[in-house]
Amino acid sequence: MILHYPIWLLLAIPLAVGLWLWRLQTPLLMGVRITTVVLILLAMCGLAIKLPSRAGTIVVVADRSDSMPPGSDASHKEAINLIRSSMGADQRLAVVSFGGGVSI
Repeated sequence: MILHYPIWLLLAIPLAVGLWLWRLQTPLLMGVRITTVVLILLAMCGLAIKLPSRAGTIVVVADRSDSMPPGSDASHKEAINLIRSSMGADQRLAVVSFGGGVSI
């Protein structure tokens, strides 16, 4: 978890004093009020969760056997180039083609 603007946490002190001075009669309403104040305070602080990177390896498997129609090699190359151009900098591309034999 990351707080982009942690300076807003200084408001927690006067907010806690205010909640202490102006208590509500039922514990349920007090819990709802505390939850609301805490969520608003965290929103003001810019709470963010850092998710793991989605970097990885994209594997393209291309059939180059004799049963494929003519011109399929060009469409394979076009699809591979399209995938490569849309990849991020931290991703890798692997191409596995098979026909009479296998090559990587």
